[in-house]
Amino acid sequence: MSVSLDQLIALNDEIAALVRVGVPLEEGLVLIGKEMSGPSGRLAQWVADRMKRGESLEQILAAHPESFPPLYRSVVEAGLKSGRLAAALEAIATSARRLAQNRRMIAAGLIYPVMVFLVAWGLFVFYTVKLADTFLYLAEDLELPGRAFFETLRTWGQSAGYWGPAVPVAVLAVAVLWWRSSGRARLADPGTAGALLGWLPGMGPLLRNVQIATFTDVLSLLVEHRVPLAEAVVLAADAAGGSDLREASRQVAEAVRRGEPLDAGTPGASALPPLLVWLLSRGPAQDALPAALKHASEMYHQRAYYLAEAARIFTPVILTLVIGGLVTLLYALLVLGSWFSVMKALAYPS
Repeated sequence: MSVSLDQLIALNDEIAALVRVGVPLEEGLVLIGKEMSGPSGRLAQWVADRMKRGESLEQILAAHPESFPPLYRSVVEAGLKSGRLAAALEAIATSARRLAQNRRMIAAGLIYPVMVFLVAWGLFVFYTVKLADTFLYLAEDLELPGRAFFETLRTWGQSAGYWGPAVPVAVLAVAVLWWRSSGRARLADPGTAGALLGWLPGMGPLLRNVQIATFTDVLSLLVEHRVPLAEAVVLAADAAGGSDLREASRQVAEAVRRGEPLDAGTPGASALPPLLVWLLSRGPAQDALPAALKHASEMYHQRAYYLAEAARIFTPVILTLVIGGLVTLLYALLVLGSWFSVMKALAYPS
């Protein structure tokens, strides 16, 4: 079964609510599946049917890695390990919602620049078909420089019926492919999110803060329920996702097991925020560690929120200026440059 990010968020919310009120998942999901319409209801019903056959939630998620990203399975494992499945699911839900919002924001910000590009492309095709021949005639008659350039454009115009529509079709196909790919549940994984969203300015720091907030959230739950710190760090890193964070956390966990003091020089510590390294260096016996980690996670969530708001405001503007402005400038140079060269030749004949 193919699961979208929105469906995963909806299922995640329903499971968290059922766990909080103590309703058996298989019974609650059947009722939810009947109440909810569309793919989300079918997904809830499908999970309920599998659970009725005796499969646990962990087994269902593990048996369908193409539908449920490894990060989500790790969150469920960490939630069960800490006895706070609902809280762990809420932590990943916050991150997933922010990714879904950013995805829609990026799509909305791309609409106008893409329209500008397509209009400019249509005008360029018109130029090669209708105007290049005229400018070539003027260039030859007035002995202007750049006759080879206009000859090339005229040659292109003769085959514009083939390559002219190909570019808009390719652009629209890439846009549709990106929209479909970014709507899958695997967008919750930092690696996929970075590939699909991280190419935009400002999105890298946002995704990083979302990842660290999830890591700190889950880590605070595990530490609060007396999971050994070394094991908790590894589980939290698996729940937050990202190969770099997982590798760094395993190195930090090894240092904790050996009883080594944690500092900036500890292997893997450089991949973690300095605040987290300092908190972890206080030791697993620190009673205030869970609360301190919770406060840190709120700080990272707040930082991610501000970055998301900045991206919502500035990303469409930046995309319009870069894509739309560049395309408009190039077309203006092409058309106005041609006319200026003709006007100059007429005004100052040699």
